[in-house]
Amino acid sequence: MPHKRWITQAEAVIEEHLQHWLHRQKSIRERHSAEESALRSLPRISIQREEAEQRILTRCRELAQMHGFQPAIIRVKLLRSRWGSCSVRGNLNFNILISLLPPHLFDYVILHELCHLKVMSHGKLFWDGLNALTKGQARELNREMRLHSRLMQRDFVLH
Repeated sequence: MPHKRWITQAEAVIEEHLQHWLHRQKSIRERHSAEESALRSLPRISIQREEAEQRILTRCRELAQMHGFQPAIIRVKLLRSRWGSCSVRGNLNFNILISLLPPHLFDYVILHELCHLKVMSHGKLFWDGLNALTKGQARELNREMRLHSRLMQRDFVLH
């Protein structure tokens, strides 16, 4: 009989955990649904492509020269999942949406990619270099960028 009691207790614990998990999953689905609804209700963002591209290219060249970087090619595109990238050949790609970021984050994205010209990984050497360029604020700025990640899920009209 003790064995049967143990099984009954185990089943009760499993049921309790299952109910908790189901409740949590329902909350997550509801939150995501509300966020998606809110995003759909926002007006489309209009971006002047040439103006945004020129602003990004100009600022990238300024920061590169100021800090001694030499990117091979700088491109501006509409990317859906990243703010920028750096290839092993030294080519930089920037999401046109960085033009909508606050100025300090706009510069941070550019400096982040410029630092990859020297260190391709996100290791200690990379963060030390980026910290030197951002007055010790690299990690904080990186966290702040996450708050803007929803921007990439909006609808855009490029002119």
